[in-house]
Amino acid sequence: MNRRTLFTLGLVFTLAIPVHAQTPTPNPDTLHSDCAASLPPDRPQPNGADAPTIRIVSPASGTLIRSSADKFAEVTLTVEVNHFTLGDPEAGENSRHWHVWLNNSVWGMAYQNSVLVGIPYGRWRICASLGDSDHTDIGQPDAIYLIVERAAAASSETEIPAPLLMVLGLLAALGGVWLGVRRDHPPQLSDHR
Repeated sequence: MNRRTLFTLGLVFTLAIPVHAQTPTPNPDTLHSDCAASLPPDRPQPNGADAPTIRIVSPASGTLIRSSADKFAEVTLTVEVNHFTLGDPEAGENSRHWHVWLNNSVWGMAYQNSVLVGIPYGRWRICASLGDSDHTDIGQPDAIYLIVERAAAASSETEIPAPLLMVLGLLAALGGVWLGVRRDHPPQLSDHR
């Protein structure tokens, strides 16, 4: 590999890695429509005064959750359902339930009004949708915006800011190119007598 290719690869990896590690930020203004767009468009959507509904009552939208857990913060989600009876947990998967969605992915399901969910660090659109015994989503989902952050560690370790990491990575790439050039073209010693 020539040094230009090595430099380009080093630069690409240095700039791309911090971006890849971030979760996309949901838009708080379009939470409900974004949740509805995640569900199948041909799902049953009853309307009227007795239509089944779901509403996330806790945590509130915009809540900041801090956790010291390694990968997932434990968050209790609580919903209120109307005109819909959640199934008996003992009946297993063939019961009426609700789905928990993180951004555009189903993250789990629950048979009670409250469920403890492990949520990764990041910014999330949390959706709740009713599900029948055949796992068909029913009606309109509800949505909240949640921020999950790692709690500050009570140690002497210092976190290196992302811009500094990018600069250090770029310097490491440049150092690799410099060493490669020196290996391909070692300095010549002159004989001055």
